[in-house]
Amino acid sequence: MANRNISVRLQVDGGRFKAELVEAGRTGQQALKSIETAAQEAGAALEKTGASAQKADREQEKLARSAERLKRQYAQGYQATQEQGRATDLLGKGLLTQAEHASVLEGIGRKYLVANANARTFGQTVEQQGQRTRITAQQMAQLQPQLNDIFTTLTTGMSPLTIALQQGPQITQIFGGIGATFRAIPPVALGAAAALAAVGIPLGIILSRAFDLSAQSRTFNVALAAMGRQGQTTAEQLGELVEKLRDVGEARDEARTAIATLVRFQKATGARLHILHMSTPGGLELARRAKEEGRPVTVEVNPWALFLGSWENVEKLGPYCLGFWVPEAHVEALWQGIEDGTVDVIGTDHAPHTKEEKDIGWQDMWKSPGGEPQIQDYLKLFLTAVNEGKVTLDRVVRLTSYNPARIFGLYPRKGAIQPGSDADLVIVDMNREETILNETTYTKVGWTPYHGRKVKGVPAYTLLRGKVIMKEGKVTGEPGYGQCVTPLS
Repeated sequence: MANRNISVRLQVDGGRFKAELVEAGRTGQQALKSIETAAQEAGAALEKTGASAQKADREQEKLARSAERLKRQYAQGYQATQEQGRATDLLGKGLLTQAEHASVLEGIGRKYLVANANARTFGQTVEQQGQRTRITAQQMAQLQPQLNDIFTTLTTGMSPLTIALQQGPQITQIFGGIGATFRAIPPVALGAAAALAAVGIPLGIILSRAFDLSAQSRTFNVALAAMGRQGQTTAEQLGELVEKLRDVGEARDEARTAIATLVRFQKATGARLHILHMSTPGGLELARRAKEEGRPVTVEVNPWALFLGSWENVEKLGPYCLGFWVPEAHVEALWQGIEDGTVDVIGTDHAPHTKEEKDIGWQDMWKSPGGEPQIQDYLKLFLTAVNEGKVTLDRVVRLTSYNPARIFGLYPRKGAIQPGSDADLVIVDMNREETILNETTYTKVGWTPYHGRKVKGVPAYTLLRGKVIMKEGKVTGEPGYGQCVTPLS
């Protein structure tokens, strides 16, 4: 009994360890999805950046038009200078007092002071815009080698999660700087230009500021156009990065499984692939993607994965429950795969080992063979699932009859009710309730892992090529009536 407890405890610890690995895998998948979402958001931000660049370009065109308006104000500035000359002339002729002359000059001086202040503000604004443009251009230039770095690192086989942890902060910092630059472009430039145009100033100031504005506008427009092109290129590269992360994620995190290796071989060769004993969400997802691409990939699930592999059964049945533990989340994924058509076939994986072979496992689990008798009870279990609302009767028919015949080249001789097909039929009673017992099993081993389980929905009659071979739970067929079936083509 002590050895038996040690064996069961080892199995419990192994199961828990496997659960931790499953959870770690799930966390890795969530991290990869987070990376993909972040990259998509960055791409969207870049698209907005391009739009901002266009908007800024339009603003600069407005500034250029303001410069033209400044030039037109020269006449007004020249007129103010003439007013100053006339006032001095009138003073000399005695038509203006000294106080009156001083008042006129003070008014003209105030205009010059305001104009000079506005001109300085305008020049500083344009200079700040140019500085931000240069900073943003530098950030965009930094992003390009950063992406190249990621692509190069991916080819070395490093985990994409590791790459994201290493490179993510730098990319985030670059994008944050770009966004801040565009958010900081102020609208005061137009206000400054308007204020500057509202007063008359000397020709030298007008031409100087107009020249500075024109040069800064051209530089700024060229930089923004280059940034827009770079932003588009970077958005495309980020899209490629997402695809590469997905591919490498499959290769690194999933491709260590036999299923992923087979799916990749199938893609490379174009051969048909039929996956047996599916029991994991990751494997289902690989098959689902292949099907969505129109590739000839089909999937089989075994009854024990749906009805027997719980941890409660593992602890209670020990070696009589080998296979292996199937976590509840995996069972839910299998039912989802059945519902959406990812799962094509139910294969019983019938393995009628004797009690003597199984009992060895109580002392040494590694010496006990895996597998259990399944073929007699599996249809009752699925009919019960129909009554419980887990699956439809039509889906059960497809999983157990139509799909297998189609996949293995037996349709329409098998898997159909139509003229010319074999009259292979099962008539079921969906309301009958029974308890599965060792005593009523037909296999020579005399036991079933479902002993004591209550079911609702049982087969009442079975016909093979039109002849009744099972009636109300009693086999009436004769030995030798079965035939070897080969594909039709």
